[in-house]
Amino acid sequence: MRKIYGLLPLFMLLISFSHGYRATAQSCCPEFELQFQSFRCEAPDCAQSTAGVPGISATMCQYSTNNIQVVPGITPGFTYSWVVTGGTINGNVLTSLTTSTSYIDVTWGNGSTGSVTVTIYNNDSSCFQVLTQNFCLTKSPKAQFIKNTGDTVCNSQSITFTNTSLGAYTSWFWDFGDGNSQNGGMTATHSYSASGTYVVSLTVSNAKGQSNCGCSNTFYDTIVVNNNTGLEILTPDCRKMLCAGDTVTYCASITTCTSYNWSAPGGTVIGSGSCIRVVWDNLSPSIVNPT
Repeated sequence: MRKIYGLLPLFMLLISFSHGYRATAQSCCPEFELQFQSFRCEAPDCAQSTAGVPGISATMCQYSTNNIQVVPGITPGFTYSWVVTGGTINGNVLTSLTTSTSYIDVTWGNGSTGSVTVTIYNNDSSCFQVLTQNFCLTKSPKAQFIKNTGDTVCNSQSITFTNTSLGAYTSWFWDFGDGNSQNGGMTATHSYSASGTYVVSLTVSNAKGQSNCGCSNTFYDTIVVNNNTGLEILTPDCRKMLCAGDTVTYCASITTCTSYNWSAPGGTVIGSGSCIRVVWDNLSPSIVNPT
């Protein structure tokens, strides 16, 4: 009987240890996975890709921005260390980022492949997992344009935008940010009747077919319209008739420009900046607006 009683505490200890092991197993790491918007394409450059399947190369458009997220996205107590090839993170030049956020936005470049790898771990590193997703980057146009003015213009000032987009595209669309738009046109001319800040965009797209996946890309630029009606020449001299040899002061109505280029056919310009003097030494003087 003494031997039986002596084994009883050891038996109880084994039961307790077994129950404790089960509790630990039940609190293991969740099964994380990467998710992103599905994009199916059978273009020749990405014919073997399948969107949305972990571990298999998925198709994305060059220059596009895509949200990549970890599911389940557990934020408190977890760290996500991201590494991207073939693109950048959150619109910056970053290709790696360690954060408590369970998602990133990836903007792809002009290469043919890319990848996203995320290492997930909790505070004491008892939960640790690495996920990788490869991408095939199918060819896409890249939108861009230039304008014949600076970023700040006056009311009713005409602005000409010129499409300088790269790659092959079959359609393009201008949005001037004030409710007006234009479908097509390698150049677009527009003016604004009210002051404010406007975002102009150009979207270029290629048609979906045997050689293209129907990718599109958009470029944005900001225009600030002020209340001025334009550059004018002002003078305190009220004379309408001048004699040869007279000297008159002229000023530009806008005084915040970085440089002024004055010309006065029939006279000699003295000085520079927003105000100058002109010595009229010709019987038929005239003055040209500064630029």
